[in-house]
Amino acid sequence: MKAGILYGPRDLRIEEIDIPELTPGWVLLKIRTVGICGSDLHLYKEKTFIPISSVLGEGKYVPGHELAGEVKEVGEGVESLQEGDRVVVEPTINCGKCNWCKIGLFNLCESSGLIGFYYIGGLAEYCVVPEEKCFKLSKKSAWQSKIS
Repeated sequence: MKAGILYGPRDLRIEEIDIPELTPGWVLLKIRTVGICGSDLHLYKEKTFIPISSVLGEGKYVPGHELAGEVKEVGEGVESLQEGDRVVVEPTINCGKCNWCKIGLFNLCESSGLIGFYYIGGLAEYCVVPEEKCFKLSKKSAWQSKIS
């Protein structure tokens, strides 16, 4: 698949990478729309790029944590979603077990990862997302209005 990989300040390259592997409890999404957030722009423009360890390796990642897409495949154990569902994504992946998660402050999770930083984000053709981070959309609404 094609993906926009950020290697450093003002160094975004469109490259071919593998479609992410689907694991139990996760879904494979075909990205339909992505928002470019201030965080994305800040890292793109920053003169001192902060290397981030990601699934692609140290210091390179696929941005785009504000995204919506269509479910293309579901992993083992996924029950609330099926192929063809349209979803918007909550990009913070949290453990659900630490004290922060237990009190509902998942954004402070001690072992969190973020789609578009650690995980492949919306500047790719596909990404994988945990089932519980996908929220169904109406099939009648326009993609462009879903992430703004």
